[in-house]
Amino acid sequence: MRSSRVLVILVVLLGALCLTPRSKAQDAPRHIVKVGVLFSSTGTMAENEKPLQEATLLAIDEVNQSGIVLASERRLRLEAVVADGGSSPAEFADKAADLMDHHGVRVFFGCWTSDSRKAVLKVLEPRGGLLYYPVQFEGMEDSPAAIYSGLTANQQLFPALRYLGNAGPPKVFLVGSDYLYPRATNELCRQYLARHGGQVVGERYRRRGASDFTEIIREIKKSGCSVVLNTINGSSQRAFFQQYQNAAGKAPVMSMSLSESQALSLGSLTDGHFSCAGYFMSLRSPQNARFCAAFQKRYGSDRVVDDACETAYSQVRAFARALMRCGRAEPAALRKATRALILDTPGGLIRYDPKNLYCWRAIRIARFQAGRARVVWSSELPIRPEPFPRVKP
Repeated sequence: MRSSRVLVILVVLLGALCLTPRSKAQDAPRHIVKVGVLFSSTGTMAENEKPLQEATLLAIDEVNQSGIVLASERRLRLEAVVADGGSSPAEFADKAADLMDHHGVRVFFGCWTSDSRKAVLKVLEPRGGLLYYPVQFEGMEDSPAAIYSGLTANQQLFPALRYLGNAGPPKVFLVGSDYLYPRATNELCRQYLARHGGQVVGERYRRRGASDFTEIIREIKKSGCSVVLNTINGSSQRAFFQQYQNAAGKAPVMSMSLSESQALSLGSLTDGHFSCAGYFMSLRSPQNARFCAAFQKRYGSDRVVDDACETAYSQVRAFARALMRCGRAEPAALRKATRALILDTPGGLIRYDPKNLYCWRAIRIARFQAGRARVVWSSELPIRPEPFPRVKP
């Protein structure tokens, strides 16, 4: 008799559960939003760009785990479509066209070099695509197909030069890879020094992937410079720092594009040298602790994250926030929803400028020792970006 009552109670409870309405969000069908993840996993830029791909995929998975539910209660899921730009602007353009034309991708996260970015934007602009770009660059651009998350010259170069000028007008030797970003940055450096004091005592470039800097280093030593401004990118960093140490170069190097992960792999080669960036792994905050722990859990406990890596991660979260605001993965709607968007990131508070969709970010300068970066100066507050930077009095 008792077992019969228990059975009746169970049947009643089961019926009640079946009649209990589930939330509409749970019942809503999942809508897939394809996003392109377009970085180099081969070629001379792979060492720089592979961590950005990894951080982007981590953020996409975290967004999917937390869920995107729109005001309409439609549930979205991001699907990453990964492609290799091969460190070649032409390859980047071909892969972007393929993802748009054959895979239905309209939103991209990707690129490192400015020539790759420009090649991709030429594909996206006429097709109505959108690129989230995570790397520091020269500015001088206002594309309707881009959201610029990386640093501009007034956020990175000018603070670095002010820091270097604390000990008196600097004598600067400019060394870089031979493409748009280093040349544009070095022209702005000349303008800044002409107005604020200091001089350029040498300027040399080598192609990306170059491994012989012997002649340039001889010129650096003869120039009597007080600092080397380094805009080298990619695998050439190792060759430059190795040969600079072998030649007993004395002037400190201030790097614009040397990542923390690269610096760690170079070890003592970077001792005493500097980097200027918006983020360093040593920053202390709950957001940064969570990010570093999640990245290392997924990719290895010895892995290092850096500025561009953190930016690649944070811009995916900015995209998700904008998507929830506007309710659809349409580039024009996403751009509108991103204006004035504020986000608490591992690197601190950021804000997308409502006028130009460049990003307000804090800036830091760090000194390397045994491959590790120690922050020696910080702007503390986010700096307003200037897409077309001007040297001011």
